[in-house]
Amino acid sequence: FFFQAEDGIRDVERSRGLGDVYKRQAYKFKPIREQLKEIYCLDLKNAKFHNKDYEELVKSLMVSRTNYSKAKTQEKREFIAKQEIDYWINYIDKRALQFPEKLQITKPIEEEVKDIWERFDDKNTRTIGLIKMLDFHYEMGTRYRVRVPVDPKNLAQMVHPHYGYLTNMPGEFTYQELKKFYTYQIVSTMERLEGQHLLAEEISALCYWLV
Repeated sequence: FFFQAEDGIRDVERSRGLGDVYKRQAYKFKPIREQLKEIYCLDLKNAKFHNKDYEELVKSLMVSRTNYSKAKTQEKREFIAKQEIDYWINYIDKRALQFPEKLQITKPIEEEVKDIWERFDDKNTRTIGLIKMLDFHYEMGTRYRVRVPVDPKNLAQMVHPHYGYLTNMPGEFTYQELKKFYTYQIVSTMERLEGQHLLAEEISALCYWLV
């Protein structure tokens, strides 16, 4: 079986390739205290943001959260909450355009995913139920290697047989929705590699909220 681990999937040999990107490089480290200050919009004058887009996101969220606390109607609060989600999606979409080469889904990788997709999708709806995502990735790991460049912890959160979120959610993916989900998880992976572990978890969690 290709899942291992106390804390994600770390064994390259037994995981049939999962996580090998991360074995070849060290994660950057940013103190949790600094990450929390950014998340809660504290001491922004002295914050050292890892990119300009994130700085803009945090400042937008600070204004949004202030407005939310002052909103007097449910309609206004719902509008502000939706606006905050839009800020997040805009940030993630921008980051997806900044993937380094090692985090890109290449044509050979996409062909492997597509091959397994064709084996699992419902031919009438052209979808795969989320509950089948464990079997889907197991089949991919058996026939190829799971080479989608997603951090092992993110992948375990997706489809681990005991605590994988996708395997316990209703609904289904179209192929394009699966690709988008992978993309967002790769953005989370990129943030994790940059030392932004809390930001990575926020983005990963948002993926499941959007499903």
